[in-house]
Amino acid sequence: MASHIKPWAVSENHEKLDILNGLCLSPNYDGLFEIGLISFNDDGTIITRLTEYDMDAYGLNGTEKIEVEILQSKYLAWHRENKLQASILY
Repeated sequence: MASHIKPWAVSENHEKLDILNGLCLSPNYDGLFEIGLISFNDDGTIITRLTEYDMDAYGLNGTEKIEVEILQSKYLAWHRENKLQASILY
């Protein structure tokens, strides 16, 4: 699935159509990314706020890495600052 890194609703017009404001993630990862339970560093390594139990349930081991273009870093920084949750709320 393709996801906006900085959501459409809060993006400037030029950001909405910027191909660099997108990631192609599996459905599981896309859902976790959208709600801020995972994000990615500028080098593509995963950041997660999931417990070890939840990581196991989603098949994550903490070493996942995606390819990131250098110019995507501004969008990933936005996601980390605005979407990545500090803790899981149940």
